[in-house]
Amino acid sequence: MRAVVTKNCEWCGVLFTQEKKRKPRFCGHRCAALWRQRNQPGAYASRLAKKCEWCGAELPLKRDSRTRFCNRECKVLGRKFIFSEEARQERRERMRKLNERPDLQAKRAAFLASDRSPFKQPEIHRKSVEIQRANGFPNLNYDGAPTIPQKLLFDHLPGATMEFTLSESNGLRVDIAIPSLKLAIEVDGLSHMKRREKERDARKEQVLKARGWVMLRFWNAEILGDLASVLARIQAAITALQEIA
Repeated sequence: MRAVVTKNCEWCGVLFTQEKKRKPRFCGHRCAALWRQRNQPGAYASRLAKKCEWCGAELPLKRDSRTRFCNRECKVLGRKFIFSEEARQERRERMRKLNERPDLQAKRAAFLASDRSPFKQPEIHRKSVEIQRANGFPNLNYDGAPTIPQKLLFDHLPGATMEFTLSESNGLRVDIAIPSLKLAIEVDGLSHMKRREKERDARKEQVLKARGWVMLRFWNAEILGDLASVLARIQAAITALQEIA
């Protein structure tokens, strides 16, 4: 009968039993490989050395490298922070800074314009449109045509102009306009909740006000859910402008 030895692995500390061949030091080939590359820059062992994401305590090197917290209490507190509004705001700010980097913008634009872009394929484009509409965005403008709420509102405003372009304004365009009264009506969807769209809308409103226009804004949900109230507000604005004129 061959002799066996029981001892702790010199890398992970796990107790193991093995035949007494030479001088066993590790419980397996994986621990032996990690020990050999422990001092190499960028080694797997150095990537395993982590700290608790909540309290900052050093985490022991274990086989399960997915450990993020040192104990259950830190795990609960850390998860509360990860999903808190403060953490979400921090992530949004970090992503906004990344999206504003000129090199990333150029790289994204080049990819979308290249033949490698999946959206250049008609079948993938059609599927993406169907998925977006199935997820609750049925009114988005995908093909350059007016949205459903925009057409619905335009049909109830005789004398209005669809997609009106202001002269001498670098192509500034209004969803629906009554040029004789200088009344601009914007129909906004959920995409206008984004920071970039809000800034663009603010610039458009500033330009219109500087030229003496009055702007009204309505959400898609307002037009689809309570068209009568929207038309009443527009009629009140028209009456007020006619009195001034």
